[in-house]
Amino acid sequence: METVLVTVPRLQAPPRGDGSGFAERLEAERERCRDRVEEATRMLLDDCAPYVLTYTHRLGVHRQLGGFIMSVRAVWLSNLPEEDRLRLVLGLTEQAHAVFFPSRWHPLRFAAAREQLDLLLEEVSGLLALPGAPDGDAAGPSPLAAVVEGSGA
Repeated sequence: METVLVTVPRLQAPPRGDGSGFAERLEAERERCRDRVEEATRMLLDDCAPYVLTYTHRLGVHRQLGGFIMSVRAVWLSNLPEEDRLRLVLGLTEQAHAVFFPSRWHPLRFAAAREQLDLLLEEVSGLLALPGAPDGDAAGPSPLAAVVEGSGA
């Protein structure tokens, strides 16, 4: 998760160049960052998913972790524009990180992050037509829309 949290913001920064070969080197660096996110999401699926069932079934922790892993990988592999994929991957990862690595200084953030992660997982499932997608959204404004629009989740 940390790799995604550190690497995606680098890709979200607008590319700049001065015409002296810097733009080409910067694009090569951006491609390296894309490869890191690719590898991080693949690693989550390949190496972490087998441990999902070892988490407690209380509070649905295993469901949230499994949903996060599948959704973040599906978003990265999707045909969405890169800008949207980056926002979604980062938004999902921020919420999952807050759930699975909570700060003892912010206990209320844990509950809010769990709720937000559930909403994002449902929305991604519907957006990408993943198995188990909800039939409708009667819960109000989409938390995913806020992430896609850049206002944060």
